[in-house]
Amino acid sequence: MAAPTPTMVLKTIKPFKDNEYYFDNIEGEDWEIFMKSIKEEGVILPIVVDQNRVIISGHQRFRAMQELGASRIPYSEKYCENEDQFLKCFIETNLRQRGNGNPNPVKMGRCIKTLERIYGIREGSAGGNGGANQYSSDTELEDKICPPANPESVGAGMQNLHSSSESDPKTEKEFADRLGISLRTLQNYKKLADLVPEVTDFLDTGMITANTALAISRQLSSEDQVALISQLDTETKYTAKEIQKYIDEINYLKEHPTLPADYEDIKKKLKEKEADLNDALEMAEGFQSDLEEKEKEIERLKNDTSTINTAAYLEFSNTDPRKVLGGDSEVYEFAKKIRQMLQEDLAPFRFRECFESVLVSDVARKNFLDMVDLLETWCGDMYKIISGSKTETISGHGNIINM
Repeated sequence: MAAPTPTMVLKTIKPFKDNEYYFDNIEGEDWEIFMKSIKEEGVILPIVVDQNRVIISGHQRFRAMQELGASRIPYSEKYCENEDQFLKCFIETNLRQRGNGNPNPVKMGRCIKTLERIYGIREGSAGGNGGANQYSSDTELEDKICPPANPESVGAGMQNLHSSSESDPKTEKEFADRLGISLRTLQNYKKLADLVPEVTDFLDTGMITANTALAISRQLSSEDQVALISQLDTETKYTAKEIQKYIDEINYLKEHPTLPADYEDIKKKLKEKEADLNDALEMAEGFQSDLEEKEKEIERLKNDTSTINTAAYLEFSNTDPRKVLGGDSEVYEFAKKIRQMLQEDLAPFRFRECFESVLVSDVARKNFLDMVDLLETWCGDMYKIISGSKTETISGHGNIINM
């Protein structure tokens, strides 16, 4: 007597998050028939889960048991080493068990592209002559999905997709043979998998056929596909010829763009604005240049002021007092002291930086100016004495000495 099939609590099972990316759920009348079968006969074929209780095969059986309020479901477990091994097992198992492969052509293309990546099949590796003339026409709706003459052969092909005694297919042609479809059909499925979502939605709602969607993907870029769909009524079904007219119009407008009636006026105004902008830039550059020159001039004047004051004292200091004073030792010593004091102690350039930082106070500034006035008075009195004037004796000298 065979051992009973193990069961698992439904609440502990997790559907695969990308199941609906690769396969459609059963809906409508087909779902009602499926539900009736599960209710009357139960789950005959156990679902398959991985070691983490994620469903590999059996999402529809799992859904049905949930709706029926069951608490447990028959299962078998398969260990998957990594994500790619899980995907490979998930897609291959579902393609085999569904009998007709994947009735959604876009999702069939996704299955094929994912398996080719896992198998290591390079894009375009048709093998033999299978890849020759794969796309015979780029301007007409001639590239068909090309279903086999006998739909039953699809299911038979899926049964041969993979077995433990076979290695993975190495070329597109070998893969197509395993699936029971032509190489051209396999390549067209992959093309449909690259449709923009807007076109895919149109295909899913039945507004266009798979062959029409294929023509759109072949003749229009992703951006133009979106532009095409934006022109269509979402409630209207379109024939291949109707869609081709839209495609031809889009391609014609790209090659012969229509200019607006006021194009020349706009072009002229743009040139005028460009000229104004260039003038403004030149003016700004001029202002910048003038500013830099002014800053240099200010710096030069500062340096010149210091240089002039210094030069005057150096000129005086380089004069030999004995030649001027005729050898009088007392007057000579007096003149020598004045020269030394003016050259070393009182030269204004020595105090310029100090004054800039100290004389910010009005009181300090006034005191220094008063001192300068006293020095001016002293110099005036000395000038009178030296020039032989009989005027009154030095008026401010005592004040200076006593400061």
